[in-house]
Amino acid sequence: MWLRDPKCHDVVSKAWERGLMSSSGCPLSNCLQACREDLTDWYKKEFGHVGRRIAQLQKKLQFMEASGAATSEEIQSAKADLNVWLDAEETMRKQRSRNMWLKLGDKITSFFHTKASNKKARNYIMGLTDLNGVWQEDPSVIEDSY
Repeated sequence: MWLRDPKCHDVVSKAWERGLMSSSGCPLSNCLQACREDLTDWYKKEFGHVGRRIAQLQKKLQFMEASGAATSEEIQSAKADLNVWLDAEETMRKQRSRNMWLKLGDKITSFFHTKASNKKARNYIMGLTDLNGVWQEDPSVIEDSY
C-alpha cells in the first residue's frame, strides 16, 4: 500500500541520506534507523487511522448527498477519495492476513479451526425476507415461500 504512494521513495531516499551523514555507529545501521523513524512519522501523517478516515469520508459523502448543496463533481470526487481509502484498507487487511499466516501457519490446528469457525459464522444465513417482506427463520416456512 505504502509503496504505491509516490512520496514513499522520497521519504526513504532522504532518510537514507540522513543516515549516511550521521557520524556515530555503523552507516548501514544509521540508515536503517533513519528510514524506520521517517517512515513511521510519514505513515502517521499521511495515512493516520485508515478506519477513521473512511468513516469521516462516508459521513461527508452522506452529508453532501443529503444536503443537495454539493455539485455532482464534488460528490464524485468524494466517492473517488472514499474508494481510494477503501482499497487501502483492503490492501492492509490482505497484508495483515498474510502476516498472520506467516506467524501462525505452523500452529495448524488452532489457526485453521479459528479461520474455519469464523468463515462458517460469517457465511451462515439466519433467515430470509419472504415475498411479503416478513423475516422468516424457520427453514420449512422459507422452503414453502419460495
